[in-house]
Amino acid sequence: MKKIKQPNYFVWDKVSKEAIIASVKDVITQSEIMMRASCPRKWFYKYALKLDRRAGISRPLVYGQLVHEGLAELYNSGHYGETPKEYPIEIRPIKLPDDMLLMPGDADELELVRQLAQITFDNYRWYYHKLDSKIRVRKVEETFETKFRGVKLSGRIDLVAHPNLRNGIYIWDFKTAGRFDAAMLDAWSFRFQFLYYAWLYWRCTGERPSGNVTNGLRKSRLRPKETKHETKKEYIDRVKENYKGERSKFFYRQRMPLIKGALERFEKDILEPHITAFRLMGIEDKEGIGCELAHGMLGMALNTSQCHLYNSFCEYLPLCQHGSIMLPEFVRRDFKHRELEHEQEIGEE
Repeated sequence: MKKIKQPNYFVWDKVSKEAIIASVKDVITQSEIMMRASCPRKWFYKYALKLDRRAGISRPLVYGQLVHEGLAELYNSGHYGETPKEYPIEIRPIKLPDDMLLMPGDADELELVRQLAQITFDNYRWYYHKLDSKIRVRKVEETFETKFRGVKLSGRIDLVAHPNLRNGIYIWDFKTAGRFDAAMLDAWSFRFQFLYYAWLYWRCTGERPSGNVTNGLRKSRLRPKETKHETKKEYIDRVKENYKGERSKFFYRQRMPLIKGALERFEKDILEPHITAFRLMGIEDKEGIGCELAHGMLGMALNTSQCHLYNSFCEYLPLCQHGSIMLPEFVRRDFKHRELEHEQEIGEE
């Protein structure tokens, strides 16, 4: 019996080229644009081959997603000017992918993360309910799509709202992190993600935003005291007191106005060169197997700064290190973008 030859995604073959062409023809998001710019090979694994690592629970990822879902429910409900006592909202357990197997202790860990997210969310509401009673919400967690230079672009915006009756429309982005400071947020005024969402909203609606709002929620840095045999309840109570004592240290909201011509410059000087790179990768030659430029880009994208970033390893590092022998550690998605799916699951951006 003749053995069926499997496509080798680790050499420049027809299958790899066709995967790239199909990916470029599909919708493209801001996170995808930035990933291709920082590491084309990581983009290839994630968005062309659509590979996901078979991995355990990522506590920061779960925490951020739970907080995002709570905020979306809050601003959709219309009760954002009320306290948790007046209108309680419960953070619900996260939905896991069907193919994820829980390890011993994972269920308890997920419940602990859910409780921590609830504490952050409730304190956020206590801190902002008076200020939020003045805002006018236009859109919550809505996906916008447009076509630019022949490429389909998309993005899901956390919140579109007027900070108060006197202000114009702002594009809001929710951020959960271990720290926030003025220096970090000053640099974010030029961050691709924020400018992209403002540009996308403008492009789709014809309405020019006045600016962006960074809505930062900081996680508590407290950890269970294992040496003192602290119970889970004692740890949760300690985190609650930590928030109540100094809420202003945990929440940071900064308005970033857009100056005249900012979106036009973003389109011409920043976005268009990125889109040109995608268009070149998606060019089909007479044989229909793609543009050789992509081959050069992928070949040069091994061992970059993305391999280890922010104290964590790239999920595709085993593939770059050892090649196709590591493929059993990965599963292939049926769809390209988890973040654009209606039912989001753990492991999304």
